[in-house]
Amino acid sequence: MAVAVGGVMLSGLVVAVVVANRPPERRRAAVETKAEEASPESVLPLPAPPPASAPAPSRGVEPSAPPVPAVPAEEARGLATFPVDSLRLEARRDLFRVSTSFAALTGLEPGETYVITEYVAPSDRPRLFFLLAGEGLSADEAVGTVPEVSGTRVTGARAAMFFSAGPQEEGGQPRRVVRVENVRTGVKATVGVYPSQVSASLDRAFELKGLEGMTTYQLSLEPVGEGARTRGPNGGVSRQVACARQDSAEVLYAGDDENGFRREQQFLLVEGRPVDVRGASAVRCGFIDDDPADNQGAVELRITPKGRTRGMVPMAAELRGNGSEQAKRFYEEGVVLSRKLQFPAAELRLLKCLDTDPGHAPCYLALGALKARTHQPQEGAAYYRMFLRLAPNDARAPQVRKLLAEYDKSYRLD
Repeated sequence: MAVAVGGVMLSGLVVAVVVANRPPERRRAAVETKAEEASPESVLPLPAPPPASAPAPSRGVEPSAPPVPAVPAEEARGLATFPVDSLRLEARRDLFRVSTSFAALTGLEPGETYVITEYVAPSDRPRLFFLLAGEGLSADEAVGTVPEVSGTRVTGARAAMFFSAGPQEEGGQPRRVVRVENVRTGVKATVGVYPSQVSASLDRAFELKGLEGMTTYQLSLEPVGEGARTRGPNGGVSRQVACARQDSAEVLYAGDDENGFRREQQFLLVEGRPVDVRGASAVRCGFIDDDPADNQGAVELRITPKGRTRGMVPMAAELRGNGSEQAKRFYEEGVVLSRKLQFPAAELRLLKCLDTDPGHAPCYLALGALKARTHQPQEGAAYYRMFLRLAPNDARAPQVRKLLAEYDKSYRLD
């Protein structure tokens, strides 16, 4: 592992903005960092989208580190198809690869303790990951997720990177704000992170395919032999890997924990802490690292089916008995696009569904959900009401009525 970026001094913290190597017309400021002395509320308003071109580096910012040499072809990522009981994840081969060109918060003092916190973390988005650089950090201390309330305390770090796990919808996620505070001095810095711009690559992650979307699977982690190491022989054993769920196109989650379902899209899997995965067709897992050259060892990933997932509905059941075949096709395409966060295209498909069959109740429900997710509550409520008018006895009708009652109470609508 090696993080090498320079910076300029800001109230005791050094900040560097290094833009990923992209064609000039596509470059954006992926991470913005600023010193903060004000109250937490000062970082809450979301700014305009990032500028089309990257800002010029501040004086004193050194060039980013040279690209890490590619891992030999024989270390290509692992692949398996369920049913299997367990997988072997190799520390050198199976990776969530973090680019050294990611912007970083640098100039942290290894002897100081810092608290890392995300303000107002979206309830329907996975937590951000962090990767720390510092000679005295162990493998597990260098990697984690950013909590919202209590924060994570770290000591021994000289730099930190914050990122999501890809792929991400371009421009489809809001700006996220992370704060790093020196416990002793109270000096703070805020880091604005755009997930679609800074996302760890999953191209080298181990992929487990063939999962059934209606089934819940429990993932757990065990060491193999002496375990895995991601910071050389003296960096301690790594007892955690990152995982990302690939949603199944064959099912739709219609339960009462939609935010939780979306939040578990990406997560850390730690030895002794099993994690349940729902609605997946595949899962990718790997060690978070920027340079696997000094990695060694392995861990065992165990997969145990737990049974049918509560609240998961087969796509075929969503379509059964609801209008013409053409309307069903437009509906299905719209739902899949909406789940991929391609909202404009999804809305066009769903509107075509209604043009084809104005009585197709699930299209109204899908449009209501789409409008709610794109912050158009009045239109969303109208579509939900039409769904209830057409399908008052649908299994999802009680949940929709509850949502509308809460909306009406908040907005005092008749």
